[in-house]
Amino acid sequence: MSYLASSRLSRSKYSVAIAGLGNLGREIAEIYLKEYHSFFQPVYLLTRKSSPDLETLSIEHNARLVEVDLNTCANNADVLKDAVAKLGPVNVVVNTLSSSSGDAKLGLFKLALDVGASVYFPSEFGIDHHLSTFEVENKEWSAKKVHTATVRKLAQDQGSGIRIIELCIGLFIEDSFGPWFGMDIESATFTSLGPPEIHVSYTSKSDVGRALAELSILTLLKPDTVPDRVRITGDSLSMIEVAKLVEKFSNKSMSFKEEDVAKAKVIAQEDYQSGKTLDPAPFIRVVMGEGKLDWRDSNHNHLLNPDGKAFTWRTVEGYLEGVKGEPVW
Repeated sequence: MSYLASSRLSRSKYSVAIAGLGNLGREIAEIYLKEYHSFFQPVYLLTRKSSPDLETLSIEHNARLVEVDLNTCANNADVLKDAVAKLGPVNVVVNTLSSSSGDAKLGLFKLALDVGASVYFPSEFGIDHHLSTFEVENKEWSAKKVHTATVRKLAQDQGSGIRIIELCIGLFIEDSFGPWFGMDIESATFTSLGPPEIHVSYTSKSDVGRALAELSILTLLKPDTVPDRVRITGDSLSMIEVAKLVEKFSNKSMSFKEEDVAKAKVIAQEDYQSGKTLDPAPFIRVVMGEGKLDWRDSNHNHLLNPDGKAFTWRTVEGYLEGVKGEPVW
């Protein structure tokens, strides 16, 4: 019996804890609560301080809102013990904390170990920065590498069998069609680094939640089938194809410019090293232009959503149609 069939027939209930309830974390939490409620009970929402918005979410969907100071959990055994007591056993821990939350991330992983979690998703949810060939990386990618290496070593040192799975999603459909990635819709100008026919992988935030839920189930049922690093591609388009969709739904014509990707790579690194900008967008644009976000033949969609039977991937076309070709920032 396939994983998909066996998981749908399973009567097992798993518990999941989600930390970092901002834009992405909230979207992921809602997917677990609304679409995977039959598999995940309880769903713990971990927050440093509660809010009326989170309280409403927890009441409406029977989630358990837990206040915990993850920064202190990283270095204080008593606080960590108190946090464990608030939760009880947890099967899956999802980290959507920001890249600057170093201590909180470590505290969350220590909490995951102490509650006996079998699966931990670090806060990746972007491009596969391991494919980058920059001599000096931006601090966001470096922080992710450091955290993952730290928790893998900690798990090994403690003899834990917890699976640590990095989920790489390409670019978010909802956040990508703007001038920071060379797509200045307001000025009707698209500027590619390298050929504009190069494809880029895009995934919606809600599909990140669905992918996490499916990977959670699959890893708990068949842990050896899931690699340590998973790539997904909700949709894959070239800049030319994106521009055509923008034209279709906005009734505006877009113009094109092409710039040298090698030159842009040198400039991005020089600007970062000089402190002119710490924005990771120039680095990401280079990775796009080098073709390293074309995952059409190197993703794991088939693993967690075989033939689209678990869920239907959201598309760039559907998103741009919804915003009439003009995302508002």
